[in-house]
This record gives sequence, C-alpha cells and structure tokens, in this order.
Amino acid sequence: MVEEAGGSKAPIARLADRIAGIFVPVVMTIAAAAFVVWMLAGQTLEFSLTTAIAVLVISCPCALGLATPVAIMVGTGQGAKMGVLFKNAEALENLHHVSTIVLDKTGTLTTGKPEVTDVLPGDATEFVLLRTAVALEARSEHPFAKAILEYAKDKDISIREITGFETLPGRGVKGIYNGQTVYGGNARLMEEIGVSVPEYPFLSAAGKTPLYFANASGKYLGAIAAADVLKDDSRESVEALKKLGLDVVMLTGDNEATAKAIAAKAGITHVISDVLPTDKAGAVQKLQREGQKWHIHGYFALFGNICLMSFYTVVAGWILYYFYRFVTGNTADLGFVNMITNPSVNVTFMLIVVAIGFAILCFKLQGGLE
Repeated sequence: MVEEAGGSKAPIARLADRIAGIFVPVVMTIAAAAFVVWMLAGQTLEFSLTTAIAVLVISCPCALGLATPVAIMVGTGQGAKMGVLFKNAEALENLHHVSTIVLDKTGTLTTGKPEVTDVLPGDATEFVLLRTAVALEARSEHPFAKAILEYAKDKDISIREITGFETLPGRGVKGIYNGQTVYGGNARLMEEIGVSVPEYPFLSAAGKTPLYFANASGKYLGAIAAADVLKDDSRESVEALKKLGLDVVMLTGDNEATAKAIAAKAGITHVISDVLPTDKAGAVQKLQREGQKWHIHGYFALFGNICLMSFYTVVAGWILYYFYRFVTGNTADLGFVNMITNPSVNVTFMLIVVAIGFAILCFKLQGGLE
C-alpha cells in the first residue's frame, strides 16, 4: 500500500502537469521574444541572451514540478513509519481538507486486548455457560473470543469440538454443540432468534460489552461481559486533534450506552453506535456528504493563496533589487522614464504578468477538475 501511494499521482500533481504543459511553452516564447526584441533594439548578443536566460531561470516552476511528487513520496514514507497508511496520493493531498476524524474503537482507541470482567448465568449454570462459550469462541477471530478463551483456561475448562461453525458479521457466531445449535453474540442476534435477554445497565455504564449465549430452542444460557481498556495516549491524541479544530467521531458496533461510556473516557462527544461492519463505510460516506461545502471552500482557499504568493514573490524581488541599488548608490537610472525603459524593469513586469496569469490559470484548471 505504501509503494502504491508513493507511486500514485495526486490531483495537485496532475494539475501541475497540466499547468507545466501550458506554462513552459509560454515562458519559452516570452524568453525568445525578449531576445528578439532586444536584438532588434540594437543591444548586443550578450545582453539579449542574458535577458532571455533571466526570463527562463526566474520563471522556472521548479517547486511546482519537483517539490510536489517529492513531498508526496516523503509524506507517505514518514506516515508508514508512524503506523499511518495512506491508500494513495490523493488521500494524502485531501488530508488538509479534513474537518472530521472517524476513529474505530477496538484496537484504535483501545488496546484491542479485552478481558472478561463478569460471567452472568441465565437458565444454565456458570460451568455450562462457559463450556458452551469456549466451544463457540474457539473458532472465532474476534478479540473478545480470545478473552473468553483466556478466562476459561484459568478455570481449567477444556475446549470441546463444535461443528457447523458460522460467523454472523456484526452479530456473533453460531455452531452445533452436543447436537444442538447454539448462538453467541450481541443483543441484535438474540432478537433475531427470538430470545429475550436482560439489559444489564450496570455493564454499559462501566463501558463493558456483554456477549449473550442461547440455543436454538430459545433457552437463554447467560452472558459474559468483557472490557477493552483505552490506550494510554488515546485521550491525549483526541485532545490534540480537537485543538487542530477537527471533530472527532467514534464509530463502533457497540450499543449506545457502552459506546458513550467508552467515548467519555476518551474525551469524545460525537458517537455513532450499533453500526455493522458492512455499514461502517456508509456511515463515513454520510459524514463526507455533510462536509462537502467545507471541501469546496478549501479548494478556493488553496488557489487563492497561489495567486497571492505568486504576485508577492515577484513584487518582493523587485523591491529588493531597487533597495540594493539605493544602498550601493547606483541610482543614476532610477527615474520614472528610465525605470520604464530599463531592461531589468521590463523583465520584472513580464514576470508579474506571468505570475498573475499563472494564478488565473490555476483557478481555471481547478474549475475544470471539480
């Protein structure tokens, strides 16, 4: 992924290519025109050639053509070292438009290593509940499954064989144990199979997630609660993002009460809960649609800055040149008439025109990209 991101071309790089395709021929034409004009005006070959070369050198868009791809390559590489992967160069470029950060809970805000905190038998004994849970979760890849297996290991409960195992995305797992279909998962799964379960509000208030277990005949076996602790730097990281003016959102499949309890510990107020894994992309896309106006504003701000910086750079160079002339005492030809006919002034005015034209071109091309 890092290789692909480093080798991909961002929209700003494609824009640079388009600008260069127009900008370079225009600058070469201006340089050639400057050479011809001064030759026809009776200047020496050396003077005319120097003027033409000055136009080419000063107008060369090195930063535009070289800095953009190098910055993308370095940015993706540095991000990878810090554990941040970019899908492509476009994603990296669009990062400065971002107004909202969406964080998953398990493994992002939390350590991803939950521990069993409560075993709450229902219509079965604690031993039967644990033995059934171990049989089901032994073949699951969910982090909570590992927590249950570790807990059962400490209780000397062996893993029994299970058949017909099936993962139910966003809800839980099921399988055949001792000749009977058993289920393990969240409240949504229990509702689907017609089993009523207690709410356990004290678990949600503490940020604990209950996993419910039942069989196909409707018998509620009980629940096992697990908690995943926050990473040491999660709250600090969230605060840092907020100071940057970003809205931090936690996106999770947990129920609302549990999600809010965990989010509060991390300092997050905007929570999207009860989201299936398959629906998380849709939740992010909805947030993107809500932030579309901000993105448009960002584009105009970007190219407005290009316009200003292009103009200011050339004007600053002109001011510095004449300041140098005053300091060195070389002011003989700085009168208004002489300034207008001075070759260096003409080149400067030419560069100002090029800079303004470059900025206008940026606006036009950007308008075509949107």
